[in-house]
Amino acid sequence: MGQYDAQVRQQLSKYKHKDLAQRDILNVFASFSDLKPKIDKYAFSDGSVKDLLCIDGTIPVHYKGAKYNIPVCIYVMDTHPYNPPMCFVRPTKDMLIKPSKNVDANGRIYLPYLHEWKFSNSDLIGLIQVMSVVFGEASPVYAKPQKASPPRPTYPPWGYPHPQQFNPYPTNSGFMPMPNASGQPQNSGYYPPQNPPTSSYQLMGRFQFITKGQSTTSQFVYM
Repeated sequence: MGQYDAQVRQQLSKYKHKDLAQRDILNVFASFSDLKPKIDKYAFSDGSVKDLLCIDGTIPVHYKGAKYNIPVCIYVMDTHPYNPPMCFVRPTKDMLIKPSKNVDANGRIYLPYLHEWKFSNSDLIGLIQVMSVVFGEASPVYAKPQKASPPRPTYPPWGYPHPQQFNPYPTNSGFMPMPNASGQPQNSGYYPPQNPPTSSYQLMGRFQFITKGQSTTSQFVYM
């Protein structure tokens, strides 16, 4: 008794041709150790959904001199072996599907062997062997490109950049102080920047103090 005999027999309880289907399916597991049975839901194009036995796992493929394991899923119809199975490539998280005449963008497999499926002339082992040959000529998957890490910023040899130490505006207010009715700034803590930006219209000047009597005023004299 094989490893999956009891499981397959139970999973085929609602199939129309249990004995024929069981024999064909168990032959697959005796020949391909990386495949196993499971029950999975399959949605048909008419909107109906059925629980079908699915042959799930990887099949060996020789591609450009190297051996690869291609992940597939073969849904065995409940009328098997009189109707062909529905076959798909199931890429892992590190793979992407490579569409071709035999595999569409959703991973569904199209082969003449499936199109010409006929009981007594077609079986699951023959189907998997044809898949291995076809995928050896044109791989249905390829490795997902890895994301390049962002370039590291470059810094001058004398060290890392530091936040600007000088703040041209007072730190105790989020706004520049506006003059009141007398023309004087409302915030006495405001001082003009020590190094204001230059332009082609730069004014050069100096403060000159003029004393009149006992009061002292400041006047800006343009030079």
